[in-house]
Amino acid sequence: MQNGDWKTILNTINNEINFAQIFNQTENNIIDIIKSKLRKNHPDTYNKWQISDFDVNYLFSFQEQHIYNKCTLLHISAYYGLENIVNALLKLEKIDVHTTNKYRVTPLHWAAISGNAGVVRALLENRANIDAIDQAEATPLHWAVKDGYISTTKVLLENGANPLLKDKYNHIPRNLTRNDYIEQLLKRAEKRRLFKPRMIGITVACSTAALGSAIVAWLMIRRNIAIKRVPITLALTIIAIVALVAGNIAYRTFKPSTKVNVIQTVRRRNSEAISAV
Repeated sequence: MQNGDWKTILNTINNEINFAQIFNQTENNIIDIIKSKLRKNHPDTYNKWQISDFDVNYLFSFQEQHIYNKCTLLHISAYYGLENIVNALLKLEKIDVHTTNKYRVTPLHWAAISGNAGVVRALLENRANIDAIDQAEATPLHWAVKDGYISTTKVLLENGANPLLKDKYNHIPRNLTRNDYIEQLLKRAEKRRLFKPRMIGITVACSTAALGSAIVAWLMIRRNIAIKRVPITLALTIIAIVALVAGNIAYRTFKPSTKVNVIQTVRRRNSEAISAV
């Protein structure tokens, strides 16, 4: 189906939706409404969907000018910023917010350029991967800032989107924006990302130095180790070296990566660990 056909049908449904009525009935009501519209206006699409037993994550044809794509209802609704439909779809038990089209684009990517912060927020509340990458390794934040959407950029940053991730062209999101306000938002977010590991490193170093000094003092007092037998300069030097090493290790451990694949791997391992529990 053409982009315009989907827009006409889904816009109509979005305007007709009565949340109170839908949520008091079956959870499949939104699917029934879409089925009814397609059966009447686009029977070929309806018949193909029927073969999949009306799978809520079915990949529909979506053609925009010369670009042919395959997308879910959640993708398409997010693309148009249709918050009512998106919220109704997210109520479905089997809906998958992580499904990608052939360009590895998620519903959150398309929501990021819809200009509707409510759609972005709804997807994030349903555990959409905020730093998901498309085939160009661009995140939803890359998409939002490139198109100059301030509201969606704010929501993504407020929910922890990483402003330091680079796409395959080595661009961080700030490299793509032409909006001065968005640029300032991104600069502040970058500083916060970099400041945290530095503070952790400094805190660890200071704590290590304090602990080392306390141990030396305890040994001298409780164990009667004469100060002249342990040169104070040497003791302080050792403590300083240990503190610097500890602080550096802590900084490197918490230093934010700019490599998307590294972060995706870590998150996948964390998810697997949680699932195992």
